[in-house]
Amino acid sequence: MLFRSRLVLTKDPAFTPALLGLGRALEGTGKGADAEALYRSAGADADAVEALARLYTRQGSPEALRTWLRLEALNPGYAASYREEARLLVPDDLDGALAAWTRYRRLARDEEPDGPTLLALGAALKEAGRVGEAEALWRSYLEEAPEGAVAGERSEEHTSELQSHSDLVCRLLLEKK
Repeated sequence: MLFRSRLVLTKDPAFTPALLGLGRALEGTGKGADAEALYRSAGADADAVEALARLYTRQGSPEALRTWLRLEALNPGYAASYREEARLLVPDDLDGALAAWTRYRRLARDEEPDGPTLLALGAALKEAGRVGEAEALWRSYLEEAPEGAVAGERSEEHTSELQSHSDLVCRLLLEKK
């Protein structure tokens, strides 16, 4: 991959697919700094900015959020950037995370919500004493992405009362510390 991508880039240095392929290959060989420089060389190309944002996110870099926001400015209709913004904002800016989550869900309404981000957001709401909002968020997730009859059967196995799966999950999440 390295050789082919470099060969293509010698003929056309602005060919984004080759640049991204080379960047991924560099990341895979532990050369994150070289990949970062390569992605940065593409300027305002949205695909390269996304690759840079993903690299920063994997590295835990403070530049990750700023780069996802840059991608939002370049491509405001790309749902994944708002999901990542929400995930990164959860620890420090709960209201900002909720706003980003709302934009993500508006853009990705036909897709299953990102469970880990939603659960982290709900847990942060609960920790902040916003239990009603946490419960509403978790309920909306269960309504949008139900796990079907098997989950309902399992919920009945774990409780003596007849409860819906969403009620059981919300109760367990609210009780969990």
